[in-house]
Amino acid sequence: MNYLDMPALMKEQKETGKKDKYIEITNVLLEAADTVQTKEEKLSYMLALLETLEAMDFQIYELYRSLQDQFKVMLRELLSEYDGLGEAEKRMISDAIERGCGIRILLEEKYEAYVRKGE
Repeated sequence: MNYLDMPALMKEQKETGKKDKYIEITNVLLEAADTVQTKEEKLSYMLALLETLEAMDFQIYELYRSLQDQFKVMLRELLSEYDGLGEAEKRMISDAIERGCGIRILLEEKYEAYVRKGE
């Protein structure tokens, strides 16, 4: 399975009220962390994590937390390369941070320098 398919699969799980694929989805996403190398892959991976978390039921805390931690690791990696990123990539990171704050996996105060207000 491809990590890019996990947000849709998680959304399906939420819509049907099932949780039988949560472990598989989590494992696919966590294993994919070792395969992403380029900044484009890192961005798409970070967004896949975020979209999965947005659709995921928080009640399965251990799985939710493992994806949350991986999202933060990938975000830190991308922020360490921030000055070398293009405007579109910076916008994607800004949007991801706003969404992460919206679902309370990030503290807005910590990342406010990267959020583009009013754009």
